[in-house]
Amino acid sequence: MLNWDTRRNVMIGGSYDQTLEYCAEQFIKICEESIEKFGSFTVALSGGSTPKALYTLLSKPPYSTRVDWSKVYLFWSDERAVEMDDDDSNYNMAMKAGFSKLSIPENHIYRMKAEKNIEAMAHEYEKLIETHLKGRGFDLVMLGMGEDGHTASLFPKTEGLHATQKRVIANFIPQKECWRMSLTFACINEAPTFM
Repeated sequence: MLNWDTRRNVMIGGSYDQTLEYCAEQFIKICEESIEKFGSFTVALSGGSTPKALYTLLSKPPYSTRVDWSKVYLFWSDERAVEMDDDDSNYNMAMKAGFSKLSIPENHIYRMKAEKNIEAMAHEYEKLIETHLKGRGFDLVMLGMGEDGHTASLFPKTEGLHATQKRVIANFIPQKECWRMSLTFACINEAPTFM
């Protein structure tokens, strides 16, 4: 573990399995601390192969039995402009990987509805976050990194990199010729913990 700054440490993992187990332990630790302090745990999930493996691990004993899942609220850090059951959907991946097996109340799961009217729906998702979080940041934001260095759906040389007054945006990705919904850096940086 390396001290990055006053808010963050950087963990350099060992083997794949050791790193995955470390991430599961950290997820549960942050979850337990948030439930104790706030009465709930709010997490923004990401897509990608590493998060998928983590979600699968969390949905199995002993990890699945260590969390009061009824106090967990799922959000997403980004989503493609696809239907919720599409194979490219981050929501679909997270649910199939394991979250659908856990006792999270249905009304605690807030997917990004990016398949239609993405700009209007980004505004609605931002209002949902503000209503639920009441001025605080997420307890945990899960992030991955693409080959081009993007995180969430904040791709290099896109307008979304400059969104400082919003928490959620519709971001056009010219290099992929598509739209995606994404949390902004402003929203991501409100969270005390990233993983």
